[in-house]
Amino acid sequence: MRPEIRGTVRSSICVIVCFAVCWAATPLVCVPLAGQSETWSVYISADMEGLTGVGTPAMTSNGGKDYEVGRAMQTQDINAAIAGIRAAAAQRGIERVRIVVNDSHGDHANAYVELLAPGVEYVQGSLKPLGMVAGLDETFDAAMYIGYHSRAGTMGFLAHTGSGLVQHLEINGIPSGEGEMNAAFAGAHGVPVVLVHGDRDYVAQARETYARTAETVMSKTAITARAAHLRPIDDVRRELTEKARQAMLTLEDREPWLLDAPYTVELTLGSTTRIDVSMAVPGVERVSPTTLRFQSDDIRRAYALIRLFYRFINA
Repeated sequence: MRPEIRGTVRSSICVIVCFAVCWAATPLVCVPLAGQSETWSVYISADMEGLTGVGTPAMTSNGGKDYEVGRAMQTQDINAAIAGIRAAAAQRGIERVRIVVNDSHGDHANAYVELLAPGVEYVQGSLKPLGMVAGLDETFDAAMYIGYHSRAGTMGFLAHTGSGLVQHLEINGIPSGEGEMNAAFAGAHGVPVVLVHGDRDYVAQARETYARTAETVMSKTAITARAAHLRPIDDVRRELTEKARQAMLTLEDREPWLLDAPYTVELTLGSTTRIDVSMAVPGVERVSPTTLRFQSDDIRRAYALIRLFYRFINA
């Protein structure tokens, strides 16, 4: 080999060796390909009874003298949680965050949609079989429940389950309210409830069942079912934002609430006639004059039937 060629080969080898040594000593950094950056999807179900600043039924009833105030409270509570979600995303360097808000109170058309945080998807209208969980599926990373209340037959501000007709509901033997219904649905799709917000009695109930790994925010304390001692609005909103941020930053610590299938449902209504009519549904049995029972392997069917019996059967 000629000397000049031998020198060129030595130089090339040196360059290759030096590059290899430097590459081995450098921590591996994975750069996402274009269009493959991490995305968060968050589902928010927003009720009204547990909202910040809401302490009378007139603030939650369409046509009530203070209903417009209640609408503003719902919109601002939702936005406070969204601010926390987006703050966490910014900390993690996550550029794409999908947030779906399902209005879940009354006629499901309460928030001022034009005042919701930009870029948010909004589900509106109550004529939907899956009600408070419409659109919730396995594509979501987390669920948050804003403005929720305690279950029927218990203490708490405007406590009820679905409608005033429901006296008691059990899913797999567990006393359940709207929160448990919705958390069971989310859990069946692998989605953890990471934040719950409502009055003190609701928060206490949620902690006993589905919110053991969730962040919690207490908006008020019920004095009676129709009166409440409210926390300062600014304090609650700041806490909502911070707890939402913490929840999203520690998603790996949040667990879905998993119930075993088949799902056994017992529903007690304040009407024997409704139970009479419900017997027309295949698989439903009567266990008392006002209580029905059914089983289903499908959480969607179980949820839809519960909602059918208390909301859409008029008898």
